[in-house]
Amino acid sequence: EPDYANAHMGRGSVLLRLDRPADALDSYGRAAGADPSSARAHIAAGKIHESQGRPADALDSYIRAALADPSSARARIAAGALNEGLDNLPESMTGYNAAAGTAGADELAGSAQARVLKRQGRLSDEDDMIRHIKRPKRGQRNDSKE
Repeated sequence: EPDYANAHMGRGSVLLRLDRPADALDSYGRAAGADPSSARAHIAAGKIHESQGRPADALDSYIRAALADPSSARARIAAGALNEGLDNLPESMTGYNAAAGTAGADELAGSAQARVLKRQGRLSDEDDMIRHIKRPKRGQRNDSKE
């Protein structure tokens, strides 16, 4: 039930501000149970796990978020960023590639992809990064005359 999920999300946010992350995690768990198709609660839980130095738990939360809502670019970008921060560059690219296929996330995902490719030495300079970000996606034409 989305109304209950929103109430639990709000409660979790308040508990987090009160520096009660364990209680906030409980509220986010209840929110996920109340609205299984929402990724928000899992993403919020993942952020808590990250802040407490538990990257495996955070990644699990982001995976749950992506499973709950396959259209959630935030879940995939969060997983990609976590992996990138841990220097798991191939795994971070997997998250960013998945995000690039979701509505409204192409530029953000492309930017993150370019950053990882540069760290891997696969893009040599800023111009390469910009070309990567602006490249046409599958099924699109690039008619610009740069």
